[in-house]
Amino acid sequence: MHGQPAAADVIARLELKPHPEGGHFRETFRDLRTDANGRAISTAIFFVPAPGAPSHWHRIDAVSPPLRRVALA
Repeated sequence: MHGQPAAADVIARLELKPHPEGGHFRETFRDLRTDANGRAISTAIFFVPAPGAPSHWHRIDAVSPPLRRVALA
């Protein structure tokens, strides 16, 4: 494979599932520590937005590791 992989190839290779808000994702880490509500203190995911979908930075109410974006063909 030369150059950037197509989004469909990445989705298949990483076994991503449809995300409720669009695109595809897979959880790669879930912290065993939880908050008072039983929610994991942190998680990490692979995420590929749907083609042409707007992507906006947003705040989440949990700890988030640094985000790395990769452009796909």
